Amino acid sequence: MKKHIIAEIKVTYKPNKLNTFGITSDQLMAKAFRDNWDVGTIEFVEEFKVIILNNSNQPLGILTLSKGGYTGTLVDVRVLMATVLKSGGTAFATCHNHPSGRKEFSSQDKTIISKIDKAAKLLDLNCLDHLIITKDNFNSYR
Repeated sequence: MKKHIIAEIKVTYKPNKLNTFGITSDQLMAKAFRDNWDVGTIEFVEEFKVIILNNSNQPLGILTLSKGGYTGTLVDVRVLMATVLKSGGTAFATCHNHPSGRKEFSSQDKTIISKIDKAAKLLDLNCLDHLIITKDNFNSYR
C-alpha cells in the first residue's frame, strides 16, 4: 500500500513586548496606522492595513494586507480573518488610504466593511473600526 505524506501545518506567533499602549480612541488608532505607513506612498497607491489587538486593545501587530493602484486595492476577507486568528488576536481594526485625499467611504468600501463585520461576528472577533486615512486627515466608519 502506498504511503501518503501530508505537509505539516505549524502555527507560530512571536509577540513584541514593546507594544504596551492601548488603543482607546479613533485618534490613537489613526495615529498608530499613520506611524506605520510609508508617507511617500500615501498619496500614490491605495493600501489596506490591519492592526490586531489583544483583549486590552494593545496592538499585537500591524499588517499590510494589500497594495493596489491609484483607485483601489483588493481585500481577501479570509486572509484577514486567518491573520487575526493566527496571531491570537481578539480584536482588530482596519484602515486604508485614499490617494485622492477624499475621506468619504465609497460604496465599494461599505461593501467590504459589511463582509468584514459579518465574518468577525461569526468568529467572535471584535472589529473595532474601519478608518480611511489621508496625508493630513482620517475618517472613522464607526
